[in-house]
Amino acid sequence: MLDRILDLFRVEYLAAEKRVVGTDTHRRMRKRCSAPIIDEILLWLEQEKEAAPPQSPLGKAYTYLEQQIDSLLLFVNDPRIALDNNVSERMLRSVAIGRKNFFFVGDDDAGEHLAVLQSLVATCALHGVNPTEYIADVLIHIQTHPANRIRELLPHRWMDLIERERAA
Repeated sequence: MLDRILDLFRVEYLAAEKRVVGTDTHRRMRKRCSAPIIDEILLWLEQEKEAAPPQSPLGKAYTYLEQQIDSLLLFVNDPRIALDNNVSERMLRSVAIGRKNFFFVGDDDAGEHLAVLQSLVATCALHGVNPTEYIADVLIHIQTHPANRIRELLPHRWMDLIERERAA
C-alpha cells in the first residue's frame, strides 16, 4: 500500500517537474497514471478489509478509507486539488502553537475575534497578500463598496480590484 501511495506522489512530482500542476495536462496525467493506481488501492482494500475485525484499529482505518473514496476520486478529475493537505496543515500550525498562549484571551467574544483575524491573516498569506495593507485598504473600501460585490474584497480577489482601480 505504501508503494502505491508513493506512486501517486511520483505522478505529482512529475507534474511539478514538467511545470503543469493545476493544468489540463496535469488532469490527463492523473487520469492516465493515478487512476490505475487508485484502482489498485481499491482492489487491495476489498481484499484486505475482510481479514480485519471491523472494530479493530486496522478495520476502522479500512472503513475510513472506504468513506473517503469519493474525495479521492475528486483528486483525479480536478488538478487544482492537491494530493495531500500539507498547505492546510502549515496554515493551522500557528493556531496549534498559539493555543496555549491564547487560552486566556479574555472572553468568548475576544476569542472569536482573534480566530477571525487569524483566519484572515492566514488567507492573505496563502494568496501572497500583505495582511496589513489588505486590512487597511478594505476598511476604507467597505464604506462605499456595493454590497452585491462584497466578494471582490476577499483576499484572493482584492489584488484584482486594486489593479482595476489603478488602471482607471
